[in-house]
Amino acid sequence: MLPKLKLISLIVGLTVILYSAWAKPLDASAIQRVDEGFKRAAISFGTARLIGAAISVVQDIDFSAQPFGVGVKFSPGQALHSIGDLVDKFANLMLVATVIFGAMKMLLIIGGSKILSMVLTCTSLGWIWCHWRGQSQLWLSKLVVVLMLVRFAVPIAMVGSDMVYKTFLDDTYKSNQSDITTPDNSKQLSDSLDGDGIGKWGQAKNYVWSNIETVKSVLLRACFKIMPASLA
Repeated sequence: MLPKLKLISLIVGLTVILYSAWAKPLDASAIQRVDEGFKRAAISFGTARLIGAAISVVQDIDFSAQPFGVGVKFSPGQALHSIGDLVDKFANLMLVATVIFGAMKMLLIIGGSKILSMVLTCTSLGWIWCHWRGQSQLWLSKLVVVLMLVRFAVPIAMVGSDMVYKTFLDDTYKSNQSDITTPDNSKQLSDSLDGDGIGKWGQAKNYVWSNIETVKSVLLRACFKIMPASLA
């Protein structure tokens, strides 16, 4: 049996919690944060897939030549294979993130329902009644805690994580997404794939490999720009 003063304090605390369960002070903000997180993950997933498609196009480029009458075929784009794997894994990670955000929104909707609030209210009143009469039930206490977690864990986590994101990562994410889509990056990648000027075998070899390095540099820069902020 709990001491009366401690029990009264718990009753006051439960009253505030039950009021919050019905008033929903965090729900609208949490749903908005989930939608924003889903949008960020979806944009990052699409960006990664676009980069992956560009890498696939470059990897499929083959060059054939016959120096000294000997046929030679080489694929310089295969140098981007490791970057392609990195982008593919990141895209899969962002796809998982979109699923997680969808599940979190479902939990928010379930947790904010009137049915759950009613069950939490009735269970809490039953807990108070049992303790007031000195008949504490361990299973009832555990049930109240579980219902509180279902009701408040996701909203509090989303609002807290959004505060961290806006404080430390928001500007970085917007800047990086803007840099990826700038005309300079697109022009540099386009110029890297331009085949004008390929002449003799030695010139062709040097030209292709130097431009593959440029393509690799552009794609690596894009990868490292979308990864950090997208994980927020």
